[in-house]
Amino acid sequence: MKKLIIKTAIISLILNVSIYGKNTASLYIQPYIQNVSQTEITILWWTRNETQKNNVKYGQVEPEIIKKAASRYIESVDKYLHEATITNLKPENSYHYFVKSDDTKSGTYTFHTAVRTNSDFHFVILGDGRTDNDKVIQNHRAITKIAFDRNPDFAFHLGDMVYSGDQIHWDRFWRRICTNSDPDDPGLKFASSIPYYLVVGNHEIYSSRTFYSDGNLKTTMARYKAYVSNPKNNSKNDLWEERYYSFRYGVASFIILDTNNTSNDQHDNHQYLPDGSTPDWEPNSEQYLWLLKELEKAQKNSVFTFIVMHPAPYSRGPHGAPDEVQSGYHIRILDPVFREYGVDAVFCAHDHHVERCLTGPEGFEKKMDDSDPRNLNYFIIGNSGQSARKPADGWQSWIDINDNDGEPFYSRYFYDWVKADSYSFLDVDIEKLGEKNWQATFQIIRDDLKMFDKFSIVRESADLN
Repeated sequence: MKKLIIKTAIISLILNVSIYGKNTASLYIQPYIQNVSQTEITILWWTRNETQKNNVKYGQVEPEIIKKAASRYIESVDKYLHEATITNLKPENSYHYFVKSDDTKSGTYTFHTAVRTNSDFHFVILGDGRTDNDKVIQNHRAITKIAFDRNPDFAFHLGDMVYSGDQIHWDRFWRRICTNSDPDDPGLKFASSIPYYLVVGNHEIYSSRTFYSDGNLKTTMARYKAYVSNPKNNSKNDLWEERYYSFRYGVASFIILDTNNTSNDQHDNHQYLPDGSTPDWEPNSEQYLWLLKELEKAQKNSVFTFIVMHPAPYSRGPHGAPDEVQSGYHIRILDPVFREYGVDAVFCAHDHHVERCLTGPEGFEKKMDDSDPRNLNYFIIGNSGQSARKPADGWQSWIDINDNDGEPFYSRYFYDWVKADSYSFLDVDIEKLGEKNWQATFQIIRDDLKMFDKFSIVRESADLN
């Protein structure tokens, strides 16, 4: 018996060395998809140790074309990143692929290129999933599975996908939720096939070791930037690259903002973050001027324009209060700009509930019309893993139709699911109606598969460039 125990221990040690040892090319994170277009897609994966040959093999019938990956050591993660951008693909087509680092091969997955400009498409939005503990991870994973079982073309997470930007929480997110990489608690496989666009929230910046410090630019935010491959924004400050970005998909433009804080004290919306530790967003800042250019392009090139960010300007939750230390209230100064450029919806999170607000021109509260292009829908999707909060005490003082400097707004729907301990996401369908019109249909879907607040907006298409 003693010899058997010793042999078993030796075998176990050998297996551990072969899987996790210094000279082994085990895939620490299975491949996942980023930054898709009609003709290109980026695939990333991670290994514990340095490897010499790192390739993607792909093809429409079976994997046969080899694309070499660029590989580098990421100090903030203490792992090796491998990244390959595949070009010259066919629009609206499927490809099968696997990755290989030295002798270690991933599973075989399928990705899809972006749809043609005149095609329907479908996406889902989650927010505030987090990774606090095993229970939260299970809830986050369960609602994510329901969302991705609907087979979207792509998805957003509106921020706070992790509890903190510390390495243990990114490991939980990528290995136990997005990919099937953890041998003890494998996650889902959706990120290996469907592009997942991540928005910076305050919890991605936060560290349990250093709190918000200098914005943790060399630690938590360095990890975020390493894990994603977002479109470039051409910022003068390389630290802000990939933290705000935009892309076009089908007939829609998506503009993703980092509005976690700004240096202007008048609009300071996160009092724990030092000035200059995040991209400023107030008028005349670099990000604001970039936003105006992106809105101008979207007006010319798209039927729908969507804004995506973490803090919510209009909320009955605690982060909606104007004097709260992490308030989204001050971002309301962007609402007239959004409406001037014809933005169709703004997707937010931060507060842990589900809510929809409308803003519009003076007098609009007398005619509540979801589809009126002068009105703008703001969504809060903040319980894709976090239990919903009740409205904050005194919320009526900052949700008032005569507020916002004479530009009225109205909180149309609020769902308090605390007692039900339920979780939810937003489902969006974009479809063509005849020759000239397009329709966007929104609905909240809960983890018991019940659907709420389904409505549509219709926009007329112009000649798209």
